[in-house]
Amino acid sequence: MAETFQLIGKRVPNLDAYERVSGRAKYTGDVMLPGMLVARVLRSPHPHARIVRIDTSKAEALPGVKAVVTYQDAPKVPVYRQYVLNERVRFKGEAVAAVAAVDEETAERALKRIQVEYEVLPFVLDPEEAMQPTAPKLFPDGNVEGKPRMFTR
Repeated sequence: MAETFQLIGKRVPNLDAYERVSGRAKYTGDVMLPGMLVARVLRSPHPHARIVRIDTSKAEALPGVKAVVTYQDAPKVPVYRQYVLNERVRFKGEAVAAVAAVDEETAERALKRIQVEYEVLPFVLDPEEAMQPTAPKLFPDGNVEGKPRMFTR
C-alpha cells in the first residue's frame, strides 16, 4: 500500500518541461492527420436577435468546403435550455453556423461568404436588470435559472 502513494507530497520531474518552454512541445492543434478537416464557427454580432434568413450557398460552393451547418440542419442536442445552434441568439458571440473545410484558410473564407439577416431584439446589459420581470425574456420560462443559492466553506 505504501508504494501506491510514493509520489504524494514529493516533487516529481516534469519530463516535458524543456519541450514546452522551448516551443517544441506538440499539442492537439499541431496534429494534422490524413483527411482531417478544420472547423470554424460563425458567431453572432448581436447580443439578442432572431435569425430571419441564413444563406450558406456561397460558402458551400467554395472548393474545399466539406460541410456547412446551421440551426436548420444541426442535430437537436439540448445544451443548457437550448441547442448548440439556434434560430435565436442570446449573447454576442453565440454560434450561428459552423464550417468544415480542408484547411484553415478555406474555412475562414467560407465563414465570410455566409450571409445572415438578423432581427435585432431588445436586450439589457446589466445583470440585475436582466433578472427583473420587465426584462426581455431570453427563454420562455424567464431569465433566471433555478433559485439563488449561497455556498460557504
